[in-house]
Amino acid sequence: MGTSGESIGRSRWLVAAIGLTVCVFVISHLPLPEGTFPADLGTGVGDKVPHGVVYGGLAWLYLLALASRGHSLWRPIGVVLLVLAIGAVDEVTQLLVGRSCSLIDWLADVVGISLAGVVWGVWLWVSPACVPLPSTGGAELGIAPPRRGCAPRESGR
Repeated sequence: MGTSGESIGRSRWLVAAIGLTVCVFVISHLPLPEGTFPADLGTGVGDKVPHGVVYGGLAWLYLLALASRGHSLWRPIGVVLLVLAIGAVDEVTQLLVGRSCSLIDWLADVVGISLAGVVWGVWLWVSPACVPLPSTGGAELGIAPPRRGCAPRESGR
């Protein structure tokens, strides 16, 4: 079981994740006339990179809040599935405000979410077993720094 500082840190990540989810829904449901938002953003691939980055960041925040080392592999998978569902609902409900519902946009979300999930998995795999969250060095965020004297995972994974 984690310390109360870890619990507070996870709560803050959850508040940030929910806040970003609300912001994404509000922004993506504004009925904007065609051409109001720059279609390319200088990437050459339209708005797909921002889709991937935003949903990858959203997945990372939910992973920080809800998935921890002390739980099975199903917890992070569940978090990734949750964020995939959020992206799908976001796309479909844009039809209600006269915006387009795009499978390609959702696939860009999937790429960002999947990348966040893979990075999370690799981070858990290579980090010491006792580190509950990435250390920001800031106790002001309520995140416990890595405890000293922790042994890395055994090599026989």
